[in-house]
Amino acid sequence: MAILSKVGATPGVLSNPPEDNMGIDNLYKAFSGAETEAFDNPWIRTTFREAEGGSTAFGPVQLTGNLVKNYLLNKPEIIEDKDFANRYLMNARKFAEHGNNKGKIPHFNPDYDYGGKGGLTTEADYENYSKLSKAIMNDLWAKAKTTDNPLENMIRYWRWGEGSDKSRDDDPEYFKRFFKHLGA
Repeated sequence: MAILSKVGATPGVLSNPPEDNMGIDNLYKAFSGAETEAFDNPWIRTTFREAEGGSTAFGPVQLTGNLVKNYLLNKPEIIEDKDFANRYLMNARKFAEHGNNKGKIPHFNPDYDYGGKGGLTTEADYENYSKLSKAIMNDLWAKAKTTDNPLENMIRYWRWGEGSDKSRDDDPEYFKRFFKHLGA
């Protein structure tokens, strides 16, 4: 997932809490902190414009359109509200269309540019976002718990995707923020 950060964000503490008591709400809170702690309003598109191929990451845990699309196509049983998931994809498509395109497309809308609020702005949208994100996290957590290092792998899956070979060494500050919020 894309990361939102600002210079000077409060560094976290590297610690490993007991993984056997890990709940999805705890993971959601920790990922939210790791991704958007530096912003007053976490309901924004990523501000990271340099992501290769662009990024559609949005909201407190920076859920991407590609992750939602992959679940709709490959594990649709995980997603309870497919109507919302499809609305989320439409929002992600607008992010992709408008990102870094000010002055390049005639119908440019800054709400869909990097740092914009997007089109999912109601309390119901926020609740559905949380449910969708947690359903995907729950599936990824079930997979991570089958590995030798469940929590580390869960963070890797969310931060970079399941197939990534990146590790804590590639973004130690992200891990610090995650653990700070996990224990809070």
